[in-house]
Amino acid sequence: MEYSKKNERLLEKLNEIYNKNNMPTLETISVNGGSDTAHITEADIPCVDGLGPDGKHLHSILEYGELESLKTSAKYLVAAAMCL
Repeated sequence: MEYSKKNERLLEKLNEIYNKNNMPTLETISVNGGSDTAHITEADIPCVDGLGPDGKHLHSILEYGELESLKTSAKYLVAAAMCL
């Protein structure tokens, strides 16, 4: 996903929400690989990546998500949905 000011502002807003709710904040990282959010960013819609569950073998036939990590993902998504 390309860097954009809109994405940066969204990340800052999400981190304010997570701080208020005593949740760990998100950090920007650079990784090799594809993200579905790249298409959204290209359309000039702010987005962040990395709120989904943990897993392995992303974007392959062997891809899987770790069920236990769904709890954390859900907490982040609900906090954002309730406060944005």
